[in-house]
Amino acid sequence: MSEKRNFATPISLTLAVLCAAWAIYATQHRPAAGAGGPPGAGGGRSSQPASVTLAAVRTERVFAWLASGFGLLGLILACLGIYGTLGYAVARRWPEIGVRMALGATRRDVVSLILRQSLAPVLVGAAVGVGLALASTRVVQSQLFEVGPRDPMTLFIATLALLAAALLAAWLPSRRAASVDPVRALRAE
Repeated sequence: MSEKRNFATPISLTLAVLCAAWAIYATQHRPAAGAGGPPGAGGGRSSQPASVTLAAVRTERVFAWLASGFGLLGLILACLGIYGTLGYAVARRWPEIGVRMALGATRRDVVSLILRQSLAPVLVGAAVGVGLALASTRVVQSQLFEVGPRDPMTLFIATLALLAAALLAAWLPSRRAASVDPVRALRAE
């Protein structure tokens, strides 16, 4: 006797339970015409069945998850790009850093030098990006849900997240540059 098991995802089980609960609610609690109630309850704001409403919500959630995933992937790729570029730039400057360390520069001086020089283009890029985001509000206005196109908190949080990611990506090569042995760096040249 072969037994076949179906393994459902938690989201599909949750949606099934919600559909069943709304169906039971709709059959037992029919509000008066125009009185409101859950979608699909009849006589309320929506004339669509609960399954159609839940399918629309599920589709929107899938798109939201995909957009969030692609945004996170873009942030990771940006961090890797900054890290790779700065790592290469620091590796090319090892003799210079070795001379600075031999002449008395501390690790803190080297780290601050590398961070300042690497975050300057990031700050310029952030300023240009915020300007372009504000200029393109008419294009993306129809894609936004419960957020204004010029919402200052959203712009601030997004810019702060990108700057924090760039700072983390720049910090690692600067720490490696601060650990350069001056004698070894001078001999390498």
